[in-house]
Amino acid sequence: MPAEGFTCSLEAGIRHFARHEFFEAHEVWEDQWHLEEGEAKKFLQGLIQVAAGFHKIHVEKNPRGLHKSLVKATTNLTPFLPSQYGVDVESLMKEMQSWDERALELMSGQLDSVDEEFPVIEKT
Repeated sequence: MPAEGFTCSLEAGIRHFARHEFFEAHEVWEDQWHLEEGEAKKFLQGLIQVAAGFHKIHVEKNPRGLHKSLVKATTNLTPFLPSQYGVDVESLMKEMQSWDERALELMSGQLDSVDEEFPVIEKT
């Protein structure tokens, strides 16, 4: 069972993520992550990695950082398919896969830039 404040932290992070405030989403989730154990901790770890990756591409223009973060996040979020804690994990992971492909294209020079229509975290 998640620790007290889990739902509020999850929702606050989702709101930050929707506004492309990826660093802030990361921070909110990380604060809660320190209080968690078990699957809630693993779930938040995956979201933290997603937020870190999008911060890297949005602010730092670092496709390699996005790719590395999304690979780690995929490992952590896969056990929660199709949804967990009211989050549509399946939809998020489809977006992650699409963005990972873009990151790889940027790294190989097949793509020069990406649009900034970042994913949102859908609720179930």
